[in-house]
Amino acid sequence: MDGDKCMARNAYSNSKGLGRLLNRINLKLRPKLILIFLVAKVIPIILLTMIALSQITSLGLMLRDIAVNDSTRALNDISRENIERMTTDMASAVADFLYQRDADIKVLSGMLSSLLSVTDGSTDGPEFVEDMLRIFSESKTGRMINPGEWTLAEDGMSWVEIDPHVYNGPFDVSANRENNDILFDSAFNYRPPDFFAYVDVPLYDEITFIDLDGNEIYKFVTDNTTKINYPLNPAMVNVSDRMNTYVRAERYFEELVNLRPDDVYVSDVIGAYVGTNYVGMYAPGVLLNDIPATHPNYDLLQEIARLPTDEFIEAAKT
Repeated sequence: MDGDKCMARNAYSNSKGLGRLLNRINLKLRPKLILIFLVAKVIPIILLTMIALSQITSLGLMLRDIAVNDSTRALNDISRENIERMTTDMASAVADFLYQRDADIKVLSGMLSSLLSVTDGSTDGPEFVEDMLRIFSESKTGRMINPGEWTLAEDGMSWVEIDPHVYNGPFDVSANRENNDILFDSAFNYRPPDFFAYVDVPLYDEITFIDLDGNEIYKFVTDNTTKINYPLNPAMVNVSDRMNTYVRAERYFEELVNLRPDDVYVSDVIGAYVGTNYVGMYAPGVLLNDIPATHPNYDLLQEIARLPTDEFIEAAKT
C-alpha cells in the first residue's frame, strides 16, 4: 500500500509539473493538446523509424556481404571446376594418345615378326621390310603448326613472315545461325578458327628392330623429321651401348630383359637441347641498341648484329 501511494504521489507531482510548465508557457488548450500529441505520438514514431532505418541499413550491409561472399565462392568453384575439367581432359587426351602408340607398337611388332618369317633368307627381304616400315611411318602423322618463313623487317628491329597465312572467314558472327540467337539476354561468343597454317609430320621419326644382343637388324629413319639440329643416325648400330643411341641418352635396352610378351616400355622424354646466344627479340637493331654492355655475350651479339643481312638470317636459323 505504501508503494502504491508513492507511485500515485510521483505521477501527481509530475502531472502538476507538466501542467505548471504549460501554464508558464501560457499556451491555450489547442496548442497544449497538439504539443502533448507530438510528445506522446509523433516523436516515438520518429524514433522508431530511425531505429528501423538503422536496422534495415545494417541488415542490407550484412546481406550484401553474404551475397558477395556467396558469389565469390560460386565463381571460385566454377573456375576451379573448369580448371580441373581442362586438366583432366588434357590428361585423358594425352593418355589416349599414348595408348594409341602402345597399340601401334604391338601392331608393328606382330607385323615385323610375320614379315621376318616370310622373307627369311630372301634377297629382297630387307628392302621389303624397310618399305613396310616406311609405309607405316608415313601413315602415322600428326598436325603441327607451320612456323613459316621469316625475314628481317626493313628497319631491322623485328621479323616479319614472308607469306603469312590469311584467314578470310567471319570474325564476329557464327555461320550457324542458331549460335547467334539471343536467349535470356545472352548468346554464344563466336570464336573464329585458328589463324595458323598446319603441316603433317610423322609421329615416328625412327623405327628399329633389334636382336637380343642389341644389334639393329632393320631400321627406318624418315626424311621428313623435325630433328634438324641433332639429326637421327641412319646407320645401324648396337644400342646396348648407350653412346650409340640418340644424343647418347637412351637406356631402353637395359629394360628389355624385364619385359613380358605384349609389354611396352616407355622411357623418359629425351631431347637434344638447342641453345642460343640471343636474348629477347633478336634483330640487328635490337642487338645494337637494347643489349646492355654488362651482358656476358655482349661482344658476340655485337659481332652478329653487324653481319650482312643474309648471314644474319642464316645465323638466326642455326
